[in-house]
Amino acid sequence: MPLRKSQIRRARDIERAKNILVAIVEQKVETYVCYRQLNLLYCSNSSGLAELKPLFRIAGVDANGTFSVTDELLEQIVAISKQLLVEFSK
Repeated sequence: MPLRKSQIRRARDIERAKNILVAIVEQKVETYVCYRQLNLLYCSNSSGLAELKPLFRIAGVDANGTFSVTDELLEQIVAISKQLLVEFSK
């Protein structure tokens, strides 16, 4: 039985999310830029990427609003990204 469009989109979006999470953890690119990319991906397919929700539930941060990008926030994003990579690998 062929995959449904929603299954194909979810698989594609999960792969994109994994690649971005790896970039965050390995700090190959600016963490905040990757965070915004993940937010865009999450907003466009939140039901298909519910696993990303912890990144956008950080206390004191409205991912779609204004907030201060502090070293503490960036460290939280990296820590959560590490956890999510483990989850995606299961």
